[in-house]
Amino acid sequence: MNYAFMLTLPLRLQMETTTPPASLNVLDLALKGGPFMIPLLAFSILTVYLMVERYFTLKRYRQGLDALHRDIQVYIKAGQAAQAIETCKRSDLPLARLYLQLFEKRPTLSMESMREHMDYYGKKESVHYEKNLAMMATVSGAAPMVGFLGTVTGMIRAFYQMSISGASIDPSKLSGGIYEAMVTTAAGLMVGILAYLAYNYFTVKVERQLTELEFMVGDTLELTEKYPIA
Repeated sequence: MNYAFMLTLPLRLQMETTTPPASLNVLDLALKGGPFMIPLLAFSILTVYLMVERYFTLKRYRQGLDALHRDIQVYIKAGQAAQAIETCKRSDLPLARLYLQLFEKRPTLSMESMREHMDYYGKKESVHYEKNLAMMATVSGAAPMVGFLGTVTGMIRAFYQMSISGASIDPSKLSGGIYEAMVTTAAGLMVGILAYLAYNYFTVKVERQLTELEFMVGDTLELTEKYPIA
């Protein structure tokens, strides 16, 4: 029987129970990421802001759209252009602004000219829908690049420490550069993926709303042939 092992067993158990396991939380990892974590943090805050702004803006544009379209068509059929114009002026929806153009120009323009006119103003209104989407696309590409730049600088620091250490390499001196390399890569990819997913989601949402807007305007424009606006 190994009596030495038995004698040292209580000491071993005490060391195992009193030494806490090493662990890192998110803040510790972020602090080890180096200076490139600052722009990545700014990118993450910007991405969340753009997502919230686009979500509530597009939600506001969609609410009341069907009711406005239905009311304007009722007014046109009833020959009440003045009431229709007043309803559009009280609304801040892009569809309302398009209808105001329709009521202003339709009495003096032919159907073909009116279509071109509404197509032009439709493109102007689409800018409000597509706002900030380009910024999301930029962040989705820039964040991983910043992360990779942090990776390169971190590895440069690690190899520099190896070169000046000579034969006696201290792992603790290498850990800083390696941590910076790995953490910035992970952070850049996470921010980039979030921005990329948000960009694609809102791009599809914008395309659907613009298509719906186009159909509503075209439908109402066709209605003015049967019920001319005075």
